[in-house]
Order: sequence, then structure tokens, then C-alpha cells
Amino acid sequence: MSAQSKTCTQCGLDLPLDAFGKHAMGKDGLKAACKECRRANGKQYNIDNAEKKRAYRAANRERIRARDKTYYEKNKETICARVQQYQAENREECLERSRQYRAEHLEELREKERERARNASEEQRVQARRRARLWYVENKERAQEYARQYRIDNRERVDKRVTDWMRDNPEAARAIRRNRKARLRAAEGSHSASDVTAQYDRQGGRCYYCEESVGEAYHVDHVIPLSLGGRNSPDNLVIACPDCNLSKGGKHPMEFAGRLL
Repeated sequence: MSAQSKTCTQCGLDLPLDAFGKHAMGKDGLKAACKECRRANGKQYNIDNAEKKRAYRAANRERIRARDKTYYEKNKETICARVQQYQAENREECLERSRQYRAEHLEELREKERERARNASEEQRVQARRRARLWYVENKERAQEYARQYRIDNRERVDKRVTDWMRDNPEAARAIRRNRKARLRAAEGSHSASDVTAQYDRQGGRCYYCEESVGEAYHVDHVIPLSLGGRNSPDNLVIACPDCNLSKGGKHPMEFAGRLL
């Protein structure tokens, strides 16, 4: 042993001083066993006393949480830096461990996520949506591949969820179909179900062309048809009765108005 090294009492190796943890009561201010040996001893102790440790944690859950929270608040920067360094150095191992844990506790984790969503404030919901949008922009290809694979692996569940959503949100579903149709025609603009509802209210529930009351049996018409270069934006939408909309078809509004006269 030299002034720059020390012999570990566990493995018997002559190691640099920074391989030993600090110990105020030690003769040289260091632990007798090196960090690696102490780490190995700790892991073995946890294995040998797993049941005992679980019982202790269950009996002292709140006390442990309070202690951990206090320690984290005092050492937040150090802990975060240490975790980030470990994750960077062991990326694949961490990802695999995370995937395995999620697979084994999927329903439990989903219920926790739903509970957090139910109890979240409006500000927290806004922040969560903002983080999700930012993540999607930065990881678009990865997100699309994940969504594609999820649909393949969970086809029945996805189909049922889509069917239930379309049944419960008919106006939004129709708006999605109109927007998709417009995209296929390379039309500019888009609209939502709320845009259609606002137009319905402005027209007082009457047909834009014949002014008859339409009730719930109405169509949403593009005044300038998409086939003639019309936009898919709210300023090109009107509420029409089925007869007028089907008669108008892809005609220009002036041509159709002439026929009405």
C-alpha cells in the first residue's frame, strides 16, 4: 500500500483511494472495504433479506416516503446528475428494464395514469398536452411506428375504441371524414365539429339555400365545391338540407342558385 492507494479488506486488492468511500471514524478517513465490494455485499444482503425488507417497508411506508422526499429535496441536483449519467452509460439496459417492468405491470400502470389524469388540474392538463405535442414533433417517425405496431398488435381493441368514439361523437367523426376527403383532393384548410355547430347556430338551423328548417337531418356543404378549388375551411361551409346538398353536388353556387330561381 502506498500513500496513493489502499488495500481492500474484502477482495485484498491494492486500489486507488478514490475506490473507497469516505468514513469519518476511519483511521485514514476511508472505508475499510472498497466501493465494489460494499456494493456487492449490499446486493447480496438485499437478496438474503428480501422478505424482511418488504415487511419493514410495508409497516413503515409513510415514514420511508417522508425520509426519501426530504433527502431528495436536499440532494436533487446531485441525484438527477447521477441518474442521467447512469442512464447515458447504460441506455440499453435501462430501456430493457423499463420495457420488462411495463409489460409485467401494464394494467397497474395504466390505472395510475388514468387516476393522475382524473385528478390533474387544468394547468397540468395543458402542460401535459404541450409536452406530448413537443415529444411528437421531436420523435414523429418513432411515434408513428409505435402507433402502427400498436394497431397491429391490438386490432380488436383499437377497432372497438374507434367504433365507440364515433358513436359517441358523431359530429367530430363526420368532420374527420370531411377533412380526410379534402386532403385526398389536396384542398386547403380544415375544420372541426365546433365550427359546424357554430355555423348551424348562425343559420338558425335552416338550410342555406331553401331556408327550410333542417333539424338534425342536415348536410354540411362546401359552398365552392372542392372539385372547383374550394377550401375546406369554416368560411366555405354552410348547413344545407339533404335535398339541396344532393341537388347542388359539385356545381358552383351561382349555377345552383340560378336553377333554384
